[in-house]
Amino acid sequence: MTLRIDSDLLAELKARAIAEGRSTSAEVVSLLRKQIVVKPRRARATPTMGMYAQYEAPDLDELSNDGQALAAMFESSIRKNTRK
Repeated sequence: MTLRIDSDLLAELKARAIAEGRSTSAEVVSLLRKQIVVKPRRARATPTMGMYAQYEAPDLDELSNDGQALAAMFESSIRKNTRK
């Protein structure tokens, strides 16, 4: 990126960067981060394909929780059947 900047402002920026122990570039980035709030990107649902395209795919946490619930249900069912 190229930036045109007044020589007096550049001198002040360089002095501030030295005082902060940063490069001029790092000082510019630091100042920009203090002034500009970046909005987090909104996560989009993962699209599915085929005949289930109208449904949203579950996220990994949801899938993990469902898998754990199914495993517990099967384990319980197996234990009941082996006791008989």
